[in-house]
Amino acid sequence: FKHPTSYMWSAGVQREIPLGFVLDVTYVGRRGAYLQRERDINQLLPGTTLANPGVNSAALRPFKGFGVIRLSENAGYSKYNSLQVSAERRYKNGFKFSLAYTLGHSEDNASDKRTVMYNAYDDSGFWGNSSFDRRHVFVFSYIYDLPFYKTQEGVTGKVLGGWQITGSTFMRSGTPLWVTEGNDIAGTGDTFGNPWTLVSDPKANANEQFSNGTAVDQNYWFDPKAYVRPAAGTFTTNGPRNNIYNPGQYQWDI
Repeated sequence: FKHPTSYMWSAGVQREIPLGFVLDVTYVGRRGAYLQRERDINQLLPGTTLANPGVNSAALRPFKGFGVIRLSENAGYSKYNSLQVSAERRYKNGFKFSLAYTLGHSEDNASDKRTVMYNAYDDSGFWGNSSFDRRHVFVFSYIYDLPFYKTQEGVTGKVLGGWQITGSTFMRSGTPLWVTEGNDIAGTGDTFGNPWTLVSDPKANANEQFSNGTAVDQNYWFDPKAYVRPAAGTFTTNGPRNNIYNPGQYQWDI
């Protein structure tokens, strides 16, 4: 087991800009090596179960009499690049404001240590967007001292004066997904999510609108006709991992 390793580097500039803000612009890069994932070392070659109908797959596997044998291996790798921009006005005269934006992209062939490759003999089709990848992340927060009745004496000042408005807002794009099937399409005796074949642009005929549940309401987040089931006994040669992105998220705390 080689130790999971990461190499990180960054370069940035920071300077004061008008209105009391400090601007920070930074590039951040990262490379990961020897990442943990799993492989079935007892997987059959594609098409084996189809060529031997009625035969127990355990009798055909390399280690006969056994089923799936999941081996942990430190063999994955990853890369990440991002542009990170922030601007902050520190608390002064009853007002504080900060914002931060990250444009990033993470790719790998092992997003977590329990990732099991669908094809134990070839991991080239497993490279793709990381399962946790978010291209855009934007955050801003603020503190504002309300000026009303701040200096008022008596009950009025105690009740109505000295209030603040504070808040944080988070906006981020969604994480990726891909189209797979749990059935053993490839005939290997395993069901680790065989990907379907991409034949067209999944966004071409999708309006990304909510549906109301009726049969005539044809709203799609992605076009289901963009994918087709691969031929029996084969793995897809064009099933990009994590090539579609879920809807984004917005959160307002005030």
